[in-house]
Amino acid sequence: MKDWFLQKTANEQKIIVIAGFLSCLLLSYAFVYLPIARSNLTLEKRITKQQQNLLLMQSMAKKVKRLNVNRTPVTTDSTQIMTLIEKTTKKHQLKITQIKPLSKQRLLISFEKVMFNDAIRWLDSLQKSTSISVDKFSSQNNKNSINLQITLSY
Repeated sequence: MKDWFLQKTANEQKIIVIAGFLSCLLLSYAFVYLPIARSNLTLEKRITKQQQNLLLMQSMAKKVKRLNVNRTPVTTDSTQIMTLIEKTTKKHQLKITQIKPLSKQRLLISFEKVMFNDAIRWLDSLQKSTSISVDKFSSQNNKNSINLQITLSY
């Protein structure tokens, strides 16, 4: 390669050196700078989108806090929670077949032969009026009613 280069005239050698240098610059631009610039642009767009999402979430959090002001704080005493659940189910004319504590702040409630819409209305009113939430919901269909098992946390 060196012999080939030295056989060229001085002008040809300058052209080859300049062409090699420009080729290196072009390849560096194409394979180093452009990918970095594109990823920076993509990251800037993602940051802008995440900032917009953050602002949206913050406004939603304020709304949730305002809604939570109306909720009844729930104690961590499972007997009081069970009493509250029994009262609200009687109010909605649902009959509990089993209520069992699972852990410190979780209960399993079983219903047999209830109407699905009635159970959903009860759960909705319970969640709106207290800070109790549904962890797990499973149902089995009977002919005109369903059997439910609901895990609640408080």
